[in-house]
Amino acid sequence: KQSNSLKSEEQQGKRYEAFALYKRVIELNPKDYQANFDVAQMFDQVEPPLALLYYEQGLKSLKL
Repeated sequence: KQSNSLKSEEQQGKRYEAFALYKRVIELNPKDYQANFDVAQMFDQVEPPLALLYYEQGLKSLKL
């Protein structure tokens, strides 16, 4: 059985791996508001300032 801290580290690693992939998607298609919102939701509870940045980017891309 894995300890809670090990599970947490594993989840954090997966989150940042997904983040790197989403960043690439956003680089390729900056108007992809859904990718921005997905990133924001990933970080909503753990890094609110980062989440806010991606929510704002998603909203801006809707206006373009």
